[in-house]
Amino acid sequence: MTFRQFIDKYKGQGIDEDGSFGFQCVDLVQQYSKEVLGIPRWGSGNAIGRWENYPKDKFERIANTPIGVPQNGDIVIWGKTIGEFGHIAVFIGGTAKTFQSFDQNFPLKSLCHIQSHNYKGVLGWLRLRVATPPPAPPPPPDPCAEVRGQLELMTARVNKAEQDLQIANNSADVYKRGAEGVQTQLINVSANYDTLKGKLDACTDNLAKAEGKIIIKPNKEMSGVEHILFGFGKLFRKETK
Repeated sequence: MTFRQFIDKYKGQGIDEDGSFGFQCVDLVQQYSKEVLGIPRWGSGNAIGRWENYPKDKFERIANTPIGVPQNGDIVIWGKTIGEFGHIAVFIGGTAKTFQSFDQNFPLKSLCHIQSHNYKGVLGWLRLRVATPPPAPPPPPDPCAEVRGQLELMTARVNKAEQDLQIANNSADVYKRGAEGVQTQLINVSANYDTLKGKLDACTDNLAKAEGKIIIKPNKEMSGVEHILFGFGKLFRKETK
């Protein structure tokens, strides 16, 4: 049950929670504690006695100050300034100057109602402690942690291998382009050699014809260099005669 529902249920009615002395202010607070806060009957004696006699594991006691304001649902307690037995009620809302609470027997003989107050004679208020939830249990051990770690390691190695392969492929492309360049140069040199060899052969033939000599053809199995040396040899012999 909420505090608002409690007010709606008992407003205009009398509560005699302990069955003694009629409708007392303490009876309202005890009934509120049971139905809204879930706390069974607590403390003993009159209203002012609850300022000292209260379950400390259930409530936090907050002393009244000039700037203090209770929270909705706090239990406000008065001292003897307003009467020999004090007073007790449940705070609804207000400021540091005035407030409203849900009261019984204030004024005397009154049933449950919403009452306006100032802070004259207020000792302080009791606030329900909010239970701290126990810490969450640690997560169970991961049976796949070792395998997951090995998989992450292998993944890192595969990524490294792929990077190395990419570097190697890039290097291979460079070497391939270099080899293609050399091959092109070799083709060009071979073509130039064939051209020069043709010119040399023609020159040798013309020289031989001019001298009326038999043309000696180089052996077909001679290498390119031997062909060239053969031609130069014939020219050399011509010069030495």
